[in-house]
Amino acid sequence: MSSQSIHIAKRRRSEASAGETRCPACGQGHVERVIVSRTYKVEGKRFRVDGLMPDRCNSCGELTWSEAELRRADEALAIKLRDAAA
Repeated sequence: MSSQSIHIAKRRRSEASAGETRCPACGQGHVERVIVSRTYKVEGKRFRVDGLMPDRCNSCGELTWSEAELRRADEALAIKLRDAAA
């Protein structure tokens, strides 16, 4: 592989890494991990789930949720619903 090819490959990896932190909503800001609470309303009752960790854009404030974090929120809500029904 030529030195030019290596440089291009490194630049593409670098651009891909930088693209991962760009906000998917506005495309301007960078996202960073934050800790938040969410309140869910189920059958007229409110349930608060604390300690969720989405990414937030430092420019527009948009929250981006990973599949794993959404699953964690669902599991925490299910536990609260189960406890409320007992």
